[in-house]
Amino acid sequence: MAQGRRMESSPSSLPRRQLEEALRWAVWDAAFATAMNTLVMGVFLTGFALALGADARFIGLMAAIPPLGNLLQVPASWIVQRVGQRRALSLWAFGVARSLRVLMVALPWLFPPSWRLTALLLVLSGVALTASLGMVAWASWMRDLVPLERRGRFFAYRNRVAGVVSLVTNLLGASFLDLWRKVFGEENLMSFSFLFALAVLTGWASLWCLARMPEVPMPQPEVPLRWWEMLLRPLRDRAFRRFVLVISGWTVALNLAAPFFSVYMLRELSLSYSVVNGFVILSQVMGLLHISLWGRLIDTFGNQPVLLFCRFIIAMNPFWWLGTNRGNYLWHIFWPHFLGGMTGGGAELATWNLLLALSPADASPVYLSSFSAITSLASTLGPALGGWLAAQVQDVAWQGPFWHLKGLEIVFLLSGLLRFLSLPGFGTLPDVRQESVWSLLRYLQRARTLSPLRPIAWLGVGLGRLLRLTG
Repeated sequence: MAQGRRMESSPSSLPRRQLEEALRWAVWDAAFATAMNTLVMGVFLTGFALALGADARFIGLMAAIPPLGNLLQVPASWIVQRVGQRRALSLWAFGVARSLRVLMVALPWLFPPSWRLTALLLVLSGVALTASLGMVAWASWMRDLVPLERRGRFFAYRNRVAGVVSLVTNLLGASFLDLWRKVFGEENLMSFSFLFALAVLTGWASLWCLARMPEVPMPQPEVPLRWWEMLLRPLRDRAFRRFVLVISGWTVALNLAAPFFSVYMLRELSLSYSVVNGFVILSQVMGLLHISLWGRLIDTFGNQPVLLFCRFIIAMNPFWWLGTNRGNYLWHIFWPHFLGGMTGGGAELATWNLLLALSPADASPVYLSSFSAITSLASTLGPALGGWLAAQVQDVAWQGPFWHLKGLEIVFLLSGLLRFLSLPGFGTLPDVRQESVWSLLRYLQRARTLSPLRPIAWLGVGLGRLLRLTG
């Protein structure tokens, strides 16, 4: 497919009133689905596994299941393309995946202790297998449901609602476990069963919201393709191939250090869990406060300028950590969480919208699944490479006239350098509606609502003028 092909969204065939109602139900779906995922993933799932007797290797294996499950989205896209009924496929696949969570609720009573960890892995694998089909069908469905001119604002609002729900659910879930520990003296399996039961109920509520949304006719290729031709079509698309390579390279650079920031705070700086969670909450709050603004900026300036600017801010984050110690950690750790939280949502939103724009209407399932599968491999490679590097440099120190780096700080430095090396690739990505990044920077100079980013915008414009003068 030609690089310069026009990227557009087929307009929704729904009447305006029906479209508005469908989008409202899509937001409610996000709220309930986020509550479910928060309660059955992350720290709560890790705590449950530890209560079952899991060790570090099991935790790593458990964490690898979701990205490996994303690899199944490629064959799942062929099913979606052939069947075409994306609403029905989403409801069926998500229904099976969320019903399997019932086994997690009853796992302590269904299986003897020696079988519980194995049973948990099997349940999580079954969830990943069926959810991969549901995600492909859902993403393609949403691509054709949400009009192009509203994607930035709609998904920004949807993500903001999901972020609020995630924050509140995390706090309530953690408070429940703390209260259980105070009353009964320890966290036992029943406390997690209560959380998982609530997750199942919210998951079914999400399905009810999805069922209220109408199907949108799925465009089909003008010339029928064999299954292998359809699966290879994204890789033959030059613009899409470049997009996937740029995002994958960035993902490796990002995840080279991302899993180890918490390790650094807990082990090297000996910070408490409350302090660490405080920085995480700061990042989440900044994201919630600015996600709607990024949506409006994307609709005004396009995805590529917003993506490049936000990734630039995130690329600087590892350098804030260099030279951190117990005496200065507040300053060094505050800024990456503050600025990263502010811009992280904009980067993810622009990436998602650009992916939808690059996915043609008659082949969106295979495009979306190919992106997910390839970037999942990058998400797995980054932490693995970072862990290997961390083991190699744990006793290494780099001494210079103005710096002294050791251990994980070396990994952070390498991650920051690789992030900056990957930034030029974002400037080459095509976009359906694109202003220059300089137009965005000039706007940010004058935007009062983004005052923390104004100095960076001034610096960017000044640097650009300097380069023009010296060039």
